[in-house]
Amino acid sequence: MFADKNFLLYIIGTVVIVAAVVVTTLSLNSGPELIKPPPTTVQDLGRAPDFAIKTLDGEQLSLSDYRGRPLVVNFWASWCGPCRDEAPDLVKVHKEYEDRIAFVGIINQDEEAAVRDFVKEFGIEYENGMDIGGKSSAAYQVTGIPTTVVIDAKGGLRARWLGAIPPKVLRSYIEGVL
Repeated sequence: MFADKNFLLYIIGTVVIVAAVVVTTLSLNSGPELIKPPPTTVQDLGRAPDFAIKTLDGEQLSLSDYRGRPLVVNFWASWCGPCRDEAPDLVKVHKEYEDRIAFVGIINQDEEAAVRDFVKEFGIEYENGMDIGGKSSAAYQVTGIPTTVVIDAKGGLRARWLGAIPPKVLRSYIEGVL
C-alpha cells in the first residue's frame, strides 16, 4: 500500500511540474512577438520604393507612371501554386475596381513564355512585367511569393500581404486608399 501511495504521489508531482513548464512557456511566448496575422486594414508603412520593370509588351514601367493614382502591386511567378490559387480572385477584384485603382504584376525568377501562358490562362488584363535581376522585389523586401502591396495616390506604402491574399482583405486595403 505504501509503495502504491508513493507511486501515485510521483505521478501527481510529475504532472504538476509538466503543467507548470507548459504554462510558463506559453506565458513567455504570449507577448507581442508572437506570430500574428497581418492587419486587414491599411497602415502607414512609409514611402513606397520606386520600381522599374519591362512589361510583356516591351515597355518600361515604374511607380512614377502611377503618380496620383492608387496602385495594387502583386509579386508572383507562374510556377507558384499559391499564385495560381489567387489569380482568379485578383482578376475579379481588378475588374471591380479598375476605374479607381491600377493593378501591376511583377514577375521574378520566371520564364517570359510561361508568364505569357499564365496571363492568358487567367485572363489577366492589367500590366505585368519582368523584374530583371530582382531589383523591384528587393526594394519591396519580398521574401516569398505571392506578395501583394497597396500604394496610395501619394506614393505611400499602405499594406503588405505575404501569401495568397483573400479577396475580402484586398478589397479592405483598396477601400482604405480610395
